[in-house]
Amino acid sequence: MKNEINVTSLVSLLAAQDSSALKNLQNRYPTVKALQPGLKVLGTEKDVSLDAFHDLVAETLRVSHTRMVEIGRHLDKRLRWARRIRLGGSLVGGLASAGLVGAVLLEQRIATIITAIVSFVSSSFAVVADFIENGATSNPAGLAAMRLRAATAISQIATLDGEAKLLSALNASSDERIPVIQRANALAADVRQIEFEAGLLAAAQ
Repeated sequence: MKNEINVTSLVSLLAAQDSSALKNLQNRYPTVKALQPGLKVLGTEKDVSLDAFHDLVAETLRVSHTRMVEIGRHLDKRLRWARRIRLGGSLVGGLASAGLVGAVLLEQRIATIITAIVSFVSSSFAVVADFIENGATSNPAGLAAMRLRAATAISQIATLDGEAKLLSALNASSDERIPVIQRANALAADVRQIEFEAGLLAAAQ
């Protein structure tokens, strides 16, 4: 059958985020093997498959939007913490650089030790802030870039959802429906990647 349809990322994401919704789809379309997670089975252009994939897209876009909003909030929180810690480190570092510690303490040796400790604390703040921004995966782009990707994904989800609903209302042909299904599958893969990089990847149930 020509133009086999890859929906593995859609199935994987829905299985992880709303397994009951996927189970309902499997019950409604028992002959569509591509709805089984982990099988890597490609779908075909049969009418029943396209109907199943249309519903799969709708359900997965729904959970994708919710997930991206959750991840956006998580990233915003981490960014705020990183900025606060970095600000604290800058203030402590400025204290040491200005020599205020040495001005208060008469004993030069003690002043040197305290200044070294303050400098170490300042550097530690910077390391902690960098870890919070980049995460355990050491993402070189940082949280700000990941937050932008999440916002872009939300916009793409809304666009695809609108296109899918319009095509359904117009009873569009398979040639028009398949590209939207494939774009939704690619977007689902990107959502899973963002989940992984944010440290929030959920396992399929």
